[in-house]
Amino acid sequence: PEEHVPYFLNNNKKIAKVCKEDPLCPFKEILKNTKSCWGYEKNCLPQYRFSYPVCSSVDSGWASSIQAAQDLFWKQADFGYVRERQEEMKTLCKPFKLGDSSLVCSRFTR
Repeated sequence: PEEHVPYFLNNNKKIAKVCKEDPLCPFKEILKNTKSCWGYEKNCLPQYRFSYPVCSSVDSGWASSIQAAQDLFWKQADFGYVRERQEEMKTLCKPFKLGDSSLVCSRFTR
């Protein structure tokens, strides 16, 4: 969808550069917004995230406040989950040369 384009271009700098240099690229205006992020990127500030869950009430059984409920949902079922898995990535096998295999896993080999 078109609303995803800023997030895509911000995470694909080579494609953004090609677009910037192409006089026919239809996304020139979008390239001016370089802060859009999905939420899993290390330098992604909350106000620039693609979305954030909105809770209207809270069940005290799993969260103490609406803010805590929103944060918990984001970490367990949204891009926060992706961020946490990326942060725990470990390289188990490194390639010696181009074309060799590698193995990278998150904790518990998820």
